[in-house]
Amino acid sequence: MRRFKMINKWMLQLAGGLLAAALAAGLAMLPAYAAAPGIASPDTGTPPGPLDTALTNLYQREQNWLSVQSNTLTDANTIAVNTQNWINTLKGQGKDTASLEAALAAFNGQIATAQTAHDQASGVLSAHAGFDGSGQVTDRAQAGSTLRQAYQSLQLAHLTLVSAAVNLRLAVRTWINSHS
Repeated sequence: MRRFKMINKWMLQLAGGLLAAALAAGLAMLPAYAAAPGIASPDTGTPPGPLDTALTNLYQREQNWLSVQSNTLTDANTIAVNTQNWINTLKGQGKDTASLEAALAAFNGQIATAQTAHDQASGVLSAHAGFDGSGQVTDRAQAGSTLRQAYQSLQLAHLTLVSAAVNLRLAVRTWINSHS
């Protein structure tokens, strides 16, 4: 049963990675596709085409991701505070917490790195180059660049948060196993 769960988890991670790679590759092709002959520009007065709709949807998706990730960063900071309180309690009991303190310091550093990348994505999406105030495409090349930059920053923040959580969890588990 455990092996099945590990294989299933691995498959989900692989599928997620492939989806992210496909999205990144698609975003990299947007400027070339938008400049292709026969594709109407959004500023010609014609109704938005499928590319404009896709860009608008991606913009909204990244806005949603930004919102969810803000909550995740808040949760990570709460975890840091709770972990520090736990360490303080353990120290008060005379236990050696050096490894936990080091792990928490690394966790806090990774959270700061993730916050920086998240803030960069927020800035890019707030500037919304290539999009109007309601998220509709005004310039395809700029919109593609905006989406690419925001995606890269969001992804960096995400991967950093995942790594931070895994590393802290491993350090706590190791400490608990060595002190039980």
